[in-house]
Parts: sequence; C-alpha cells; structure tokens
Amino acid sequence: MIRVWLLILALAGALLGGVQGAALASVQRDDAVESAKAAVLRAHDESIYRQAYLARDAALLAQGWGGEALLDMQDDLARLRALGQYLDLQLESLEFLEALPLSPRRVRVVTREQWLVRVYLDSGQLLGQQRQIVDNRYVVQQDDDGWRIVEVDQEVKGGDVSLRSAASRDAAVAARGGAPARTSAAAGQ
Repeated sequence: MIRVWLLILALAGALLGGVQGAALASVQRDDAVESAKAAVLRAHDESIYRQAYLARDAALLAQGWGGEALLDMQDDLARLRALGQYLDLQLESLEFLEALPLSPRRVRVVTREQWLVRVYLDSGQLLGQQRQIVDNRYVVQQDDDGWRIVEVDQEVKGGDVSLRSAASRDAAVAARGGAPARTSAAAGQ
C-alpha cells in the first residue's frame, strides 16, 4: 500500500513539475516576443534608421540590424552613394500583426508599416517622394549584444505606385491654394 501511495505522489509531482515547466517556458516565450518587438522598434528609431539613410552611414544600422538584413542595407547605401542620392525615411505608423517564437533566441515579427520616403540629390534638391504601406516579416535574433533584426521579407500593400516628383507635388499644393515646398539639404549631409 505504501508503494502505491509513493507511486501516486511521484506521478503527481511529475505532473505538477510538467505544468510548472510549461508555465516557465510560456513566460520565456513571452519575454522573447516582447524583446523582439522592442528590437524592431529600436531598429526603426530615427537616430538609427533615418539618420543612417540621410548620412548613408551603415555603421549606425549595426545598433539594431545584423545578418542579411544589414548586408542588404549596406548595398542600398552604396548604391545611393554611387547615384549621388540620399533618402529621408519617415516612419508614420507601425503596427505589430504577429510575433511567433522560432526558438528561444529567434522570433518572427510581422508588422504593417507606413512610410514617407523622400529622395534627394547630394546638393539637397528634392527629386520626389513616395508614401508606402508595407508588411515586413522580420526574423529577430538574440546574440551576445542583444536582439537584432537579421532577416527581412517585405511586401508592398499600398501607397503611391511610383515616386512623385517635387514639381508635380508643388503643382498639386498650388492648385489647393498652398505654397510650394522649399528644398534644402538634410541634416548630416
């Protein structure tokens, strides 16, 4: 009889331990998801993302980006330098659509973002602007220095079909009774 009770107690302990282990794993997943979301917000901070594209300085991006994502942006910045252009990227909204842990140190985060992109020549002349709504699928990974976006897959969901020239924008503003915008070199140039 004592053996039966000991067996029942051992089983009950194992079951309770399994429940506690599952609860701990759930908390760890929640922590990873929140850390990954915070990393996405940090990577999009104006002092990192916008300034990197204004100054065409990939070193700024390393604060929130890594892996293939960073390599792709380094290529973008080199292409802009070769064209004598820079971008002024303004994040207008960011909504988290999904966050799914892939492992304890990797999370897929899906966002819907609205951006206003202005394209300038090195002289500061505005070439045009484009507003886009995009769904981004990020893989955010924890390394020794914290959480970083390491992969990005993007799908344009709406916005302007093409770059609107500064002249066409000024004409539309003037037609509504406003004054045309002045162009100037962005900070950091």
